[in-house]
Amino acid sequence: MVSLQLEGMDEIRRMLEGLAEKKGKAENKALRAGALVIKDAAELRAPRSRSQKEHLADNIVVTNVRTDAGAKYILVGPQRGDNNKFFYGKFQEFGTSKMAARPFMGPAAVEGAPQMVTAMAEAVRREMR
Repeated sequence: MVSLQLEGMDEIRRMLEGLAEKKGKAENKALRAGALVIKDAAELRAPRSRSQKEHLADNIVVTNVRTDAGAKYILVGPQRGDNNKFFYGKFQEFGTSKMAARPFMGPAAVEGAPQMVTAMAEAVRREMR
């Protein structure tokens, strides 16, 4: 039988506890980094008028990290609410009975997916150092 005596286990335990804290922060920062990539792609694809007023693209927001049933997520898209100045974003994205859909969020998510993964991985690397 082999007998081992390890020194420094308390230090290793503290380091592992610190990693657990870092993991949560890293997840949040990675989600945020990925969401910002999708937001930028959506702003480029969102409809703009020719006038010098506000546009739907200027109203795409990224929420804070949310948790539902243990899963973390972030919402990216036009500000919600029927009283919002840009309430028509949902009509652009999904269409109506009289208007065909002209999606900008879905294609932005598909188009930005590779950059999103890269940004998320980089955020995790930075945070876990």
